[in-house]
Amino acid sequence: MMLYIIKSSIGLALLIAFYYGFLEKEKTFVFNRFFLLAAVGFSLVVPLIPIGYGFETQPPAVHDLAQVNDSVQYFAPGLFGHSWVKTFGWTVYLAGLTIMGIKFFLGLGHLLIQGSRGEAVIWKGRNLILLDAATAPHSFLGKIYVNKKQFREGNIPEEVMVHEEIHIQQHHSLDILFIEVLQVIFWFNPLFRLFGKAIKLNHEYLADGNVLRLFTDDLKYKKYLVRQVFQNPEDRLVSTFNSSFTKKRLIMMSKQKSPYTATLKQLMLLPLMVLMVFFLSVPASGQSNESPAKKENPPKKEKNGQKEAAVIIPVPPSPPTPPTPPTPEALPVPPAPPSPVMKVPAPPAPPSPPSPVMKVPAPPAPAIKAEPAPKPDAPSGRNGIL
Repeated sequence: MMLYIIKSSIGLALLIAFYYGFLEKEKTFVFNRFFLLAAVGFSLVVPLIPIGYGFETQPPAVHDLAQVNDSVQYFAPGLFGHSWVKTFGWTVYLAGLTIMGIKFFLGLGHLLIQGSRGEAVIWKGRNLILLDAATAPHSFLGKIYVNKKQFREGNIPEEVMVHEEIHIQQHHSLDILFIEVLQVIFWFNPLFRLFGKAIKLNHEYLADGNVLRLFTDDLKYKKYLVRQVFQNPEDRLVSTFNSSFTKKRLIMMSKQKSPYTATLKQLMLLPLMVLMVFFLSVPASGQSNESPAKKENPPKKEKNGQKEAAVIIPVPPSPPTPPTPPTPEALPVPPAPPSPVMKVPAPPAPPSPPSPVMKVPAPPAPAIKAEPAPKPDAPSGRNGIL
């Protein structure tokens, strides 16, 4: 939260300084109006934009000191993150928010009651509220508030009524309400007050410029403006004709417009906004504003919603390593005994089903004929013995 407030304040300071240094004295009133409104919104949003910068950060190396810090157990969890400080800070902020909020709603209620008690009339298409109190003409949310006596006597010039009508047509009251609400929320930041004054003065420049374009005789208008300087008390919520900016308004009326110089100054705004996005935005996941070489410190741990500061504990130097004794001669390693083998009987195979037997009739045996035995040869007379 504190980092967001710091970044948004830096953005507000840069942009309001650019406005007062380059744009305030230029007669680019329409551009200045939207610049002031956009500058406030841009400064509040840019610290929330996640944008990478091209640095590929590596996780920090784990050092011995980081390991020691991670292992330390704190005996007092709130020693470095005092919870009572946060409680006191939120109490002060809420008290200021309440006071500023009450003040804002009282001023808004006063205008609404003033409008309901005054006499409402329509004059030349304009909604007028005639007040008995001595007041200079001013406008708020579509109505023009004027003094009843001055209006009945015709002492209010037409240029003044047109001036207030311009405020209504361009919805200047919404701009004032917007910046006033931000002043209530960020009541501790004086930069919003500077933006509020710049916005109101620019509204007067816008209305004065339109009046000078519609009426050729501006001397009467300027004289009336000077006469009304001290007749109307300052009201923060209204576009009032009486203003503490009268001198600046009179100077701006007589100033010549220089379009080329104004355009050059407007172009100078682009590099400023690019630098703001680069330096004030939130680093994308896995990236950081710093290069990896600079990220050496281990991140702080959170315990019970409170950030604990890293405790630096000196690490004593390690003792010298003793010399290594000579290794004895290697003895023969006996062979490892064979591991016992357990014989597990194989389960009996299931009996196979009998295969079907097909009976094939045997072919008849062929008949064998007996041959007569050969007759023995008769003994010859040579070899025979008679």
